[in-house]
Amino acid sequence: MKISITEMHVMVNMKLKAFFAVVLDDCIRMYGFKLFQNNDGEYSIEPPFERFINKKTGKEDTARHIHLNNDIKKAVMVQAIIDFKKKNRELISQVVASKASKEV
Repeated sequence: MKISITEMHVMVNMKLKAFFAVVLDDCIRMYGFKLFQNNDGEYSIEPPFERFINKKTGKEDTARHIHLNNDIKKAVMVQAIIDFKKKNRELISQVVASKASKEV
C-alpha cells in the first residue's frame, strides 16, 4: 500500500488527535482536570475548581488551582507522547523516512 506524505501526515494528525482526546482525558480526569478542544482543533487542559465561600459576598464561589496546572499538564503530556511514540513507532518512522527522501 503506497501512501503519500500528505496522507501520512493526515493519518498521524488524526491518530494524535484521537489519542490525546482519549488518553489525556483519562489521565487528566485522575487529577480532576478536564481536556477541552477549541474551534481550531487545539487542545487545552483546564485545572479543577475548588469551591469556597466568598467572604465579601457570603456566597459559594469557585477558584482554579492554576499552580498545579503546568506541572501536571507537562507530566501528562510527556507521558502521553512517550506512550504514543511506543505504540506508533512504525508509522512515525515511515513519516520520518518519507520526509528524509523528499529533502534529499
